Amino acid sequence: MIGNSLKTTSPQVYSKEEYLEKRVELNGIALYDGDGDGTGAAAIWLAQKTGNYLAITNTRKNKRDLVNDVFDLNLSPITPLKVGIFDIDAEQNLEGIEKLLNMNSEIDFFDHHTRIQLPGEINNYSKPDSRETSTASLVYLFFKERYPTAEETDKRKAAHLAILGLANDGKSSGIEKFSQEIAKEEIERLTYLGKVLNYSANLGNTLDFREILSQFLKTPNIITYLNSDPKITSAASNMENSVQELIQKVEKTEVKNNVLYTFPSQTPREIITSNAFYQNFMNQSAAEDPTKYHLGIFKMADGKYGLAIRGENALDLAEKIAKHYDIKPLGRKTAAGFGTSKEINTSGLLRILGEI
Repeated sequence: MIGNSLKTTSPQVYSKEEYLEKRVELNGIALYDGDGDGTGAAAIWLAQKTGNYLAITNTRKNKRDLVNDVFDLNLSPITPLKVGIFDIDAEQNLEGIEKLLNMNSEIDFFDHHTRIQLPGEINNYSKPDSRETSTASLVYLFFKERYPTAEETDKRKAAHLAILGLANDGKSSGIEKFSQEIAKEEIERLTYLGKVLNYSANLGNTLDFREILSQFLKTPNIITYLNSDPKITSAASNMENSVQELIQKVEKTEVKNNVLYTFPSQTPREIITSNAFYQNFMNQSAAEDPTKYHLGIFKMADGKYGLAIRGENALDLAEKIAKHYDIKPLGRKTAAGFGTSKEINTSGLLRILGEI
C-alpha cells in the first residue's frame, strides 16, 4: 500500500497496480499531478480521510485525461466515492469528471491554474493563477478551515507541504506568507527541495511521485525525509550540475519592459535533460523581477523552436507574438509559450516586440 499518515484514522492508500491485485472496496480516489505541488496537495487531503483510497498520478505534467484512467479499472463502488482532484487540467478531464458525477461521487476539485465552470455539484476550490497560490497552498487553506482542531504535528506537516508546492511552482510571494509560522531555515530548505521536485517532474518524472506520496503520508517530518532520500539527493545533484553548466551559456538581452534569454543550442539528448532548467530559470527570473516580461528562446528535442514567456499577462503577449508565426500559444495568464518549425531568433523577436 502507498502508506498512512501519523493519525490512526488515516486511510489505506493503494496505487493502481495494488488495487488491481487486491480489489478492495474503495471509499475514495485521489488524482494528482506528478510534481511537488500536486503530490503535496493530495497528501494534505488524504491525511484526513479514512477507509480505502486509490491514488493515481500522471507521468507528465497535465498532458492527458487522467480522470478517465479510473474507468479502465471497472469500478463498482457500493457507496458514493469521495474524490479529490489536484493540479490537473480541468478541460482535459471534463468527460471523466462527468462520469464520476454519474456515480454519485462527492468531488473536491483543487487547481491554481484557472477557474472554469465545472459540471454538476462539485466542490470547486480552484482559483485563477497568481503569484501567491499553488494547488497545495489551496488545499492547505481548505485544511485549516475544515479541521481547525487538527493536531499541531498535522498542521505543521500540511504547512510544509504547502510551501513545497509553492516552491515547486516558483511562487515566492506565497511562501513569504508562512514566515510567521515556519522557521526561516525550514522555509529556505523546503524552497530548494520544491525546485528539485519540479526539476524532476519537468524531466518526465525521474522520481517516482507515487512513492513520494507514500512517504509524505508516512513521515512525521517532510524535510527529514526529503533530505535523506538518496533518489532525491541524486536529483538535487543533477539539477545543480545542469544549472551551473547551462547558466554560463545563456545570452541575455534587455529592451524596454522585456528581458530576453537565448538558451544555448544542444543535442536532442541534452535538450531533454535541460528542459527543466529552462522552466525553472524562467520562473526564477520572473519571481526576481515581476514588473517585466521574461522571454526565453530555445531549441526543442524535435528540432522545432520554442518560446517561453513569464509575466503578469504572459498569455496575452504570447498571443500577439504567435500571430507572426501563424500558431496559437498554450498556457495561462502568467506563463505561456509555443513551439514552431519556423526559426525564432533574438533579432526577429526584438523586431516583433518593437511592433507590438
